[in-house]
Amino acid sequence: AVQEVDVGRPRSRGDDQLTYLAHELGLHCLFAPSVVNGEERYGHGLLSTHPLSLVTQVRLPTGGSRVIEPRDALHASMTLGGQTVSVITTHLGLAYPERFAQVARLLADDFLGGIPPGQPALFLGDLNFAPGGRLYRQLVADWSRGSAHPLFRDVQAHAPGHTAVKTFPSFLPVRQLDHIFVSSQFKILAVHSPANLLTRRASDHLPLVADLELPHA
Repeated sequence: AVQEVDVGRPRSRGDDQLTYLAHELGLHCLFAPSVVNGEERYGHGLLSTHPLSLVTQVRLPTGGSRVIEPRDALHASMTLGGQTVSVITTHLGLAYPERFAQVARLLADDFLGGIPPGQPALFLGDLNFAPGGRLYRQLVADWSRGSAHPLFRDVQAHAPGHTAVKTFPSFLPVRQLDHIFVSSQFKILAVHSPANLLTRRASDHLPLVADLELPHA
């Protein structure tokens, strides 16, 4: 999952950044533009070794906050070993009222709430909140009891022998703002965050990487 991606914008030489990365790495990609201005696009997207199909893209609410940019959420699916896997990514807002409204929208029955309980699901992105707070707890609650929501686990909290790493800002990380949540079908093997000159130059956030295993896939 990548955030703040440009397509056709002068500040990035008019590049289609996601398509460029996909071509260079031999991956499939899916782009969710949040800002459209003529030929210019700005948003976030997914890169995958497996073909991605768009399930839906939704505009997230502002919660009454004055916002810097509109926010969207992207729900895609892919097939692993005959199993359909939901892959959801977003980039939440900076103000708490904005994020509060956005998490409520994500959990609605026509988005995360519409994923069948037995279907593997990944939810990842720059969520602009740290672990432990109310919004975090909403996403990791056990929705499997009397609800269609999947049970999400934070990979940083459940990786064996793992000490949680911070990802922002990249030059001196002090906060956990980037997250990978997985449904109960996934086995979490390891989590790491590459921190070197290249990753610090590439973004103001360090990448967060999880090694996962999906049984029977």
